[in-house]
Amino acid sequence: MTISRRYMLAGSAAIAAGVAIPKVACAQTWNPSNVRVVVPFAAGGSVDALGRMVADGLKQGRNGTFVVENKTGASGSVGAATVAKSAPDGETWLLTFDIHAVLPTLIPNLPYDNDKDLVPVTLIGTSPMVFVTGAKSPFKTFQEMVAYGKSKGGLNYGSGSAGTLGHLTMTMISERAKVPMTHVNYRGGTPALNDALAGHIDGFIGSSSIVAQHIAAGTARPILQTSATRQAHLPNVPTAKELGFTDIDADAWWGIFAPGGTPRPVIEAFHAELEKIFTLPASRKVIDAYQIKVVLSKPDDFKAFFQREMNTWGKVARDHKITAG
Repeated sequence: MTISRRYMLAGSAAIAAGVAIPKVACAQTWNPSNVRVVVPFAAGGSVDALGRMVADGLKQGRNGTFVVENKTGASGSVGAATVAKSAPDGETWLLTFDIHAVLPTLIPNLPYDNDKDLVPVTLIGTSPMVFVTGAKSPFKTFQEMVAYGKSKGGLNYGSGSAGTLGHLTMTMISERAKVPMTHVNYRGGTPALNDALAGHIDGFIGSSSIVAQHIAAGTARPILQTSATRQAHLPNVPTAKELGFTDIDADAWWGIFAPGGTPRPVIEAFHAELEKIFTLPASRKVIDAYQIKVVLSKPDDFKAFFQREMNTWGKVARDHKITAG
Protein backbone atom coordinates (compact mmCIF):
# COMPACT_ATOMS: atom_id res chain seq x y z
CA MET A 1 0.00 0.00 0.00
CA THR A 2 1.34 3.45 -0.90
CA ILE A 3 1.99 5.89 1.94
CA SER A 4 -0.09 9.07 1.65
CA ARG A 5 1.52 12.27 0.33
CA ARG A 6 0.71 14.07 3.60
CA TYR A 7 2.47 11.34 5.57
CA MET A 8 5.54 11.48 3.30
CA LEU A 9 5.73 15.25 3.61
CA ALA A 10 5.52 14.98 7.38
CA GLY A 11 8.31 12.39 7.33
CA SER A 12 10.49 14.59 5.13
CA ALA A 13 9.97 17.54 7.45
CA ALA A 14 10.91 15.43 10.44
CA ILE A 15 14.10 14.27 8.76
CA ALA A 16 15.01 17.84 7.84
CA ALA A 17 14.51 18.83 11.47
CA GLY A 18 16.78 16.02 12.61
CA VAL A 19 13.95 14.06 14.24
CA ALA A 20 14.16 10.27 14.16
CA ILE A 21 11.11 8.56 12.71
CA PRO A 22 10.24 4.87 12.33
CA LYS A 23 12.00 3.34 9.37
CA VAL A 24 8.69 2.25 7.78
CA ALA A 25 7.76 5.93 7.43
CA CYS A 26 10.44 6.28 4.76
CA ALA A 27 9.22 3.33 2.75
CA GLN A 28 6.78 3.55 -0.13
CA THR A 29 5.16 0.28 0.86
CA TRP A 30 4.95 -1.96 3.91
CA ASN A 31 6.90 -5.04 2.94
CA PRO A 32 8.74 -6.24 6.06
CA SER A 33 11.43 -8.88 5.94
CA ASN A 34 11.28 -9.59 9.67
CA VAL A 35 8.07 -9.86 11.67
CA ARG A 36 7.42 -11.25 15.11
CA VAL A 37 3.93 -12.00 16.36
CA VAL A 38 4.08 -11.90 20.14
CA VAL A 39 1.71 -14.34 21.85
CA PRO A 40 1.46 -13.71 25.61
CA PHE A 41 0.42 -17.29 26.41
CA ALA A 42 2.01 -20.72 26.20
CA ALA A 43 2.21 -22.77 23.02
CA GLY A 44 -0.62 -25.15 22.31
CA GLY A 45 -3.68 -22.96 22.85
CA SER A 46 -5.95 -20.99 20.54
CA VAL A 47 -3.94 -17.75 20.79
CA ASP A 48 -0.74 -19.56 19.85
CA ALA A 49 -2.46 -21.34 16.96
CA LEU A 50 -3.76 -18.06 15.55
CA GLY A 51 -0.36 -16.43 15.98
CA ARG A 52 1.35 -19.17 14.02
CA MET A 53 -1.35 -19.02 11.37
CA VAL A 54 -0.70 -15.29 10.88
CA ALA A 55 3.10 -15.70 10.84
CA ASP A 56 2.89 -18.54 8.32
CA GLY A 57 0.54 -16.49 6.15
CA LEU A 58 2.91 -13.52 6.11
CA LYS A 59 5.75 -15.77 4.96
CA GLN A 60 4.04 -16.57 1.67
CA GLY A 61 5.75 -14.74 -1.15
CA ARG A 62 8.30 -13.09 1.13
CA ASN A 63 11.88 -13.71 2.12
CA GLY A 64 12.80 -13.11 5.72
CA THR A 65 12.00 -14.18 9.24
CA PHE A 66 8.41 -14.43 10.43
CA VAL A 67 8.13 -15.91 13.89
CA VAL A 68 5.88 -16.32 16.89
CA GLU A 69 7.35 -15.42 20.27
CA ASN A 70 5.57 -16.84 23.31
CA LYS A 71 6.17 -14.24 26.01
CA THR A 72 4.19 -15.71 28.90
CA GLY A 73 3.47 -14.55 32.42
CA ALA A 74 1.29 -12.29 34.57
CA SER A 75 -2.01 -13.05 32.78
CA GLY A 76 -0.61 -12.00 29.41
CA SER A 77 0.85 -8.68 30.56
CA VAL A 78 4.48 -9.73 30.01
CA GLY A 79 3.90 -10.24 26.30
CA ALA A 80 1.78 -7.12 26.05
CA ALA A 81 4.54 -5.07 27.68
CA THR A 82 7.06 -6.48 25.21
CA VAL A 83 5.03 -5.14 22.30
CA ALA A 84 4.19 -1.86 24.05
CA LYS A 85 7.91 -1.16 24.39
CA SER A 86 8.79 -2.21 20.83
CA ALA A 87 9.55 0.15 17.96
CA PRO A 88 6.45 1.18 15.97
CA ASP A 89 8.00 -0.06 12.75
CA GLY A 90 5.45 -2.61 11.60
CA GLU A 91 7.59 -5.56 12.58
CA THR A 92 6.11 -6.40 16.00
CA TRP A 93 2.47 -7.25 16.69
CA LEU A 94 0.56 -8.55 19.71
CA LEU A 95 -2.01 -11.32 19.25
CA THR A 96 -3.91 -11.83 22.48
CA PHE A 97 -7.12 -12.92 24.20
CA ASP A 98 -10.04 -11.23 25.93
CA ILE A 99 -8.34 -11.00 29.34
CA HIS A 100 -6.24 -8.20 27.84
CA ALA A 101 -9.14 -5.77 28.35
CA VAL A 102 -9.13 -6.35 32.11
CA LEU A 103 -5.38 -6.23 32.75
CA PRO A 104 -5.37 -2.61 34.00
CA THR A 105 -7.78 -3.70 36.75
CA LEU A 106 -6.21 -7.08 37.47
CA ILE A 107 -2.69 -5.62 37.64
CA PRO A 108 -2.84 -2.01 38.86
CA ASN A 109 0.85 -1.28 38.17
CA LEU A 110 1.10 -2.42 34.58
CA PRO A 111 4.43 -1.48 32.98
CA TYR A 112 2.59 0.14 30.06
CA ASP A 113 -0.49 2.26 29.35
CA ASN A 114 -3.24 0.25 27.65
CA ASP A 115 -4.64 3.39 26.01
CA LYS A 116 -1.41 4.92 24.72
CA ASP A 117 1.20 2.21 24.32
CA LEU A 118 -0.84 -0.28 22.30
CA VAL A 119 -2.99 0.46 19.26
CA PRO A 120 -6.00 -1.75 18.39
CA VAL A 121 -5.60 -3.26 14.93
CA THR A 122 -8.40 -5.79 14.53
CA LEU A 123 -10.88 -7.95 16.40
CA ILE A 124 -10.04 -11.31 14.84
CA GLY A 125 -13.19 -13.03 15.97
CA THR A 126 -15.32 -14.36 18.79
CA SER A 127 -16.47 -17.67 20.24
CA PRO A 128 -19.23 -18.39 22.76
CA MET A 129 -18.28 -19.66 26.20
CA VAL A 130 -19.76 -22.76 27.76
CA PHE A 131 -19.88 -23.86 31.40
CA VAL A 132 -19.42 -27.62 31.65
CA THR A 133 -19.13 -30.25 34.34
CA GLY A 134 -17.90 -33.82 34.27
CA ALA A 135 -20.15 -36.55 32.90
CA LYS A 136 -20.47 -38.08 36.39
CA SER A 137 -21.47 -34.82 38.05
CA PRO A 138 -24.51 -35.01 40.37
CA PHE A 139 -26.29 -32.23 38.45
CA LYS A 140 -27.45 -32.07 34.85
CA THR A 141 -29.08 -28.63 34.58
CA PHE A 142 -28.35 -25.13 35.81
CA GLN A 143 -31.25 -25.32 38.25
CA GLU A 144 -29.90 -28.58 39.66
CA MET A 145 -26.43 -27.07 39.88
CA VAL A 146 -27.70 -24.11 41.92
CA ALA A 147 -29.66 -26.40 44.25
CA TYR A 148 -26.63 -28.66 44.65
CA GLY A 149 -24.38 -25.69 45.36
CA LYS A 150 -26.71 -24.31 48.00
CA SER A 151 -27.00 -27.70 49.68
CA LYS A 152 -23.20 -28.07 49.79
CA GLY A 153 -22.51 -24.49 50.83
CA GLY A 154 -21.07 -23.54 47.46
CA LEU A 155 -19.41 -24.70 44.25
CA ASN A 156 -15.92 -24.42 42.82
CA TYR A 157 -14.89 -24.12 39.20
CA GLY A 158 -11.94 -23.19 37.01
CA SER A 159 -11.10 -21.21 33.88
CA GLY A 160 -7.92 -20.30 32.02
CA SER A 161 -6.77 -17.96 34.80
CA ALA A 162 -8.03 -15.39 37.25
CA GLY A 163 -9.77 -12.51 35.52
CA THR A 164 -10.76 -14.28 32.32
CA LEU A 165 -14.08 -13.35 30.78
CA GLY A 166 -15.38 -16.73 31.95
CA HIS A 167 -14.32 -16.03 35.54
CA LEU A 168 -15.99 -12.61 35.47
CA THR A 169 -19.17 -13.97 33.88
CA MET A 170 -19.54 -16.72 36.47
CA THR A 171 -18.89 -14.16 39.22
CA MET A 172 -21.95 -12.23 38.02
CA ILE A 173 -24.04 -15.42 37.78
CA SER A 174 -22.95 -16.56 41.25
CA GLU A 175 -24.01 -13.27 42.77
CA ARG A 176 -27.39 -13.16 41.07
CA ALA A 177 -28.19 -16.85 41.58
CA LYS A 178 -27.28 -16.42 45.24
CA VAL A 179 -25.00 -19.45 45.32
CA PRO A 180 -21.32 -19.14 46.29
CA MET A 181 -18.99 -20.12 43.45
CA THR A 182 -15.27 -20.16 44.20
CA HIS A 183 -12.94 -19.67 41.25
CA VAL A 184 -9.88 -21.95 41.39
CA ASN A 185 -6.84 -20.41 39.73
CA TYR A 186 -5.12 -22.45 37.03
CA ARG A 187 -2.28 -21.72 34.64
CA GLY A 188 -4.24 -22.38 31.48
CA GLY A 189 -7.59 -23.78 30.46
CA THR A 190 -6.52 -27.37 29.78
CA PRO A 191 -5.56 -28.33 33.35
CA ALA A 192 -8.71 -26.66 34.69
CA LEU A 193 -10.90 -28.52 32.21
CA ASN A 194 -9.19 -31.81 32.98
CA ASP A 195 -9.87 -31.37 36.69
CA ALA A 196 -13.53 -30.62 35.99
CA LEU A 197 -13.86 -33.72 33.81
CA ALA A 198 -12.23 -35.82 36.54
CA GLY A 199 -14.57 -34.43 39.19
CA HIS A 200 -11.85 -32.63 41.19
CA ILE A 201 -13.75 -29.35 40.77
CA ASP A 202 -17.44 -28.81 40.07
CA GLY A 203 -17.10 -27.18 36.68
CA PHE A 204 -15.16 -25.29 34.05
CA ILE A 205 -15.94 -22.31 31.83
CA GLY A 206 -14.11 -21.61 28.60
CA SER A 207 -14.58 -20.94 24.91
CA SER A 208 -16.65 -23.39 22.95
CA SER A 209 -13.56 -24.56 21.11
CA ILE A 210 -11.86 -26.03 24.17
CA VAL A 211 -14.90 -27.99 25.38
CA ALA A 212 -16.57 -29.02 22.10
CA GLN A 213 -14.74 -32.31 21.60
CA HIS A 214 -15.38 -33.36 25.18
CA ILE A 215 -19.07 -32.59 24.88
CA ALA A 216 -19.22 -34.60 21.65
CA ALA A 217 -17.43 -37.50 23.34
CA GLY A 218 -19.80 -37.43 26.29
CA THR A 219 -17.07 -36.75 28.85
CA ALA A 220 -18.29 -33.19 29.50
CA ARG A 221 -21.82 -32.11 30.27
CA PRO A 222 -22.78 -28.57 29.12
CA ILE A 223 -24.81 -26.61 31.66
CA LEU A 224 -25.12 -23.17 30.11
CA GLN A 225 -23.71 -21.00 27.33
CA THR A 226 -23.04 -17.28 27.60
CA SER A 227 -23.69 -15.97 24.09
CA ALA A 228 -26.88 -14.14 23.13
CA THR A 229 -28.30 -17.11 21.22
CA ARG A 230 -27.88 -20.88 21.33
CA GLN A 231 -25.11 -22.36 19.22
CA ALA A 232 -26.18 -24.66 16.42
CA HIS A 233 -24.21 -27.59 17.86
CA LEU A 234 -25.67 -27.01 21.36
CA PRO A 235 -29.37 -26.56 20.61
CA ASN A 236 -30.51 -27.95 23.98
CA VAL A 237 -28.20 -25.91 26.20
CA PRO A 238 -29.78 -22.71 27.57
CA THR A 239 -28.12 -19.32 27.36
CA ALA A 240 -27.53 -17.14 30.41
CA LYS A 241 -30.21 -14.80 29.10
CA GLU A 242 -32.73 -17.63 28.96
CA LEU A 243 -31.89 -18.49 32.57
CA GLY A 244 -32.83 -14.99 33.67
CA PHE A 245 -29.47 -13.18 33.42
CA THR A 246 -30.75 -10.84 30.74
CA ASP A 247 -27.74 -8.53 30.57
CA ILE A 248 -25.14 -11.28 30.16
CA ASP A 249 -23.88 -11.65 26.61
CA ALA A 250 -20.26 -12.70 26.82
CA ASP A 251 -18.15 -14.17 24.04
CA ALA A 252 -14.49 -15.04 24.18
CA TRP A 253 -12.50 -12.97 21.67
CA TRP A 254 -9.09 -12.67 20.05
CA GLY A 255 -7.47 -9.46 18.82
CA ILE A 256 -4.31 -7.90 17.44
CA PHE A 257 -2.54 -4.76 18.71
CA ALA A 258 0.45 -2.76 17.49
CA PRO A 259 2.95 -0.67 19.45
CA GLY A 260 1.75 2.85 20.12
CA GLY A 261 2.83 5.25 17.40
CA THR A 262 2.66 2.71 14.59
CA PRO A 263 1.70 4.73 11.48
CA ARG A 264 -1.88 4.29 10.35
CA PRO A 265 -0.86 3.34 6.76
CA VAL A 266 1.24 0.50 8.17
CA ILE A 267 -1.67 -0.74 10.28
CA GLU A 268 -3.99 -0.59 7.27
CA ALA A 269 -1.48 -2.48 5.12
CA PHE A 270 -1.10 -5.16 7.79
CA HIS A 271 -4.90 -5.41 8.05
CA ALA A 272 -5.09 -5.95 4.29
CA GLU A 273 -2.58 -8.80 4.66
CA LEU A 274 -4.73 -10.35 7.38
CA GLU A 275 -7.74 -10.31 5.09
CA LYS A 276 -5.77 -12.38 2.59
CA ILE A 277 -4.39 -14.74 5.23
CA PHE A 278 -7.83 -15.55 6.63
CA THR A 279 -9.01 -16.80 3.22
CA LEU A 280 -6.25 -19.42 2.97
CA PRO A 281 -7.30 -23.09 3.31
CA ALA A 282 -4.76 -23.63 6.10
CA SER A 283 -6.25 -20.71 7.99
CA ARG A 284 -9.77 -22.07 7.61
CA LYS A 285 -8.66 -25.28 9.33
CA VAL A 286 -7.46 -23.34 12.37
CA ILE A 287 -10.56 -21.15 12.47
CA ASP A 288 -12.88 -24.15 12.25
CA ALA A 289 -10.90 -26.12 14.82
CA TYR A 290 -11.37 -23.35 17.38
CA GLN A 291 -14.94 -22.53 16.29
CA ILE A 292 -14.12 -18.87 15.80
CA LYS A 293 -16.63 -16.52 14.22
CA VAL A 294 -14.32 -14.33 12.15
CA VAL A 295 -14.87 -10.57 12.35
CA LEU A 296 -11.59 -8.91 11.23
CA SER A 297 -12.94 -5.52 12.22
CA LYS A 298 -11.38 -2.28 11.11
CA PRO A 299 -9.08 -0.57 13.64
CA ASP A 300 -11.58 2.09 14.70
CA ASP A 301 -14.32 -0.49 15.23
CA PHE A 302 -11.99 -2.63 17.31
CA LYS A 303 -10.96 0.40 19.35
CA ALA A 304 -14.61 1.09 20.22
CA PHE A 305 -15.24 -2.59 21.01
CA PHE A 306 -12.14 -2.79 23.18
CA GLN A 307 -13.12 0.31 25.15
CA ARG A 308 -16.54 -1.20 25.88
CA GLU A 309 -14.90 -4.43 27.04
CA MET A 310 -12.54 -2.50 29.31
CA ASN A 311 -15.41 -0.53 30.83
CA THR A 312 -17.82 -3.46 31.28
CA TRP A 313 -15.49 -6.15 32.58
CA GLY A 314 -13.14 -3.80 34.37
CA LYS A 315 -16.08 -2.72 36.51
CA VAL A 316 -16.98 -6.33 37.33
CA ALA A 317 -13.39 -7.03 38.37
CA ARG A 318 -13.21 -3.86 40.49
CA ASP A 319 -16.58 -4.41 42.13
CA HIS A 320 -15.59 -7.92 43.18
CA LYS A 321 -11.94 -7.10 43.96
CA ILE A 322 -10.64 -9.63 41.45
CA THR A 323 -6.92 -9.50 40.77
CA ALA A 324 -4.51 -11.59 38.72
CA GLY A 325 -3.82 -15.02 40.14
